[in-house]
Amino acid sequence: MGTVPPAAARRPTRGALLLRSAWLVALGALFGRVLVLNPHDNAYLAPATAGQLLPLLAVPFVVAALLPEGSARRIAAWIAVVLVWGVGGLIGAGFLFYAGLIVVSSLVAGKLPLGGVAVVHVVGTALLVPTVLGISYRLFRVRAW
Repeated sequence: MGTVPPAAARRPTRGALLLRSAWLVALGALFGRVLVLNPHDNAYLAPATAGQLLPLLAVPFVVAALLPEGSARRIAAWIAVVLVWGVGGLIGAGFLFYAGLIVVSSLVAGKLPLGGVAVVHVVGTALLVPTVLGISYRLFRVRAW
């Protein structure tokens, strides 16, 4: 059995950080431009908000990628991950809340929730939950000496 390498061996690469940053910007563009079917309708407030906040969450990943390799980059990467967990978790909770409201109000009205708003919230949740949960996947992986 080998020994566990020190924390210095668990370092995020520039490419991994920039990939996460690009994913957040692309996801923000998708939320802001594609999932907001009617920008004048309050029902699309959650996707519009996500479309504005997700690119902002990419900035700490870019900052971490610009830092030299070492503890400063690791700390900045962890801050970026925690921000995505916190803000993305709140946005995801908002999506689930709105989706629940849409389903309940549709069932009370006696119709199926198959409209554009319900689909947008389901797609938004399906995209956001794996992003928030998987943002740190293999970011701090152990490298060979």
